[in-house]
This record gives sequence, C-alpha cells and structure tokens, in this order.
Amino acid sequence: MQIWVDQQLQDVDSGSLLTLNNFWSKFTKELFSSGRFIHYVQINDDVFYDGYESIIRENYEHINKIAIYSIQQADALKESLEELSSYISRMIASTDQVASPFYGEPQQEDWDLFQQYCAGLEWMQQTASFCLAIQTIEPEMVPVMKRIEAFVLDTLSALKSQLESEDWTAIADIISYESLTNLEELLTSLKGAEEHA
Repeated sequence: MQIWVDQQLQDVDSGSLLTLNNFWSKFTKELFSSGRFIHYVQINDDVFYDGYESIIRENYEHINKIAIYSIQQADALKESLEELSSYISRMIASTDQVASPFYGEPQQEDWDLFQQYCAGLEWMQQTASFCLAIQTIEPEMVPVMKRIEAFVLDTLSALKSQLESEDWTAIADIISYESLTNLEELLTSLKGAEEHA
C-alpha cells in the first residue's frame, strides 16, 4: 500500500493495520501541532472529507493507495466560512419550497426535502463548531458561530416537538418565519464579521 501526504510518497511500513495505525497517530499529532488539518483523504479512487479512519480500518486489505491532503488552519477557516455563507444563502432560497407543502398534507418528496433541510441545519451547526475550534478564528466571528449553534439546536428542537404532535402548519411556520428570519440575520452577521475580520 502506498501512503501519500500532500502529493509526496511516504516511506511507511503499511504491512499491517497496527503499523499503519501507529503511522497515522504520529502523523496526525505532528500535523495538528504544525497548525494544519486533514482536508480530505483519497482512498484508492474515492475522496472522503470525514469518516476516512473507519473506512481505512474496515477496508484495509483492499486498499492500494491512501493520499492525505492537508490544509492550514487559516485556509480551513476561510473555506468553512465561505461554504457556510453560501449554504445559508441556499437554505434561505429553498425556504418556500421546503415549508409550503406543510401547509397542506406533505407527500413523500416533501418529507425527503424536509429531511435534507434538517440535515443542512445540522451541517451548519457542525461547521460553526468546527470554526470555533480553530485557534485562528477572529474574535468577531465567535458570537456569530455561537448564534448559529444555538439557532440550529433551538430550531431542530422546535421542529421535533411539532413533528411529535403532527402539527404540520407549525412546522411550516417555523421554517417560513422563525427559521427564515434567523437565517437572514445570521447571513448578514456572518458577512459583516467577515468584512471586519
């Protein structure tokens, strides 16, 4: 098995999962201490942004090549903030499409879109948490990221409560009014903080 790090072949004994694990532990410790993160890992021909460690463990015997690509903390933060802004914009644009069917009887495709919306909220929270964990985050960004985390937790809790009581109209109202207003405010705050950072 070949192990590559940032397009450089590594001299690694990958003869067993244990030796590969030892390399991985040492490598990630050195990487993180140098202010870098794993950006993504290519296993054979497939690219993974997360979950790659378990994929490697579960498929070790079938892997020919592992290519690890790293990124500086500052670059990871910048990329995450750009993706967050873009994603919030798309969530704002999809609000009516997600909410409208719940003013009636939602069909299966409406439920699928609703699940994607909730998954998008969870992604926002994970991204905000990631940004808060990066040591190079500007102080102006901290309150915005914390508001994103709180907004997502509150919104998902409210949606879950209405799902349990099968109040579809309340779900539509949460998405159309509360969530939309918060998303617009968060986007404005995020862009403002980016300009001052």
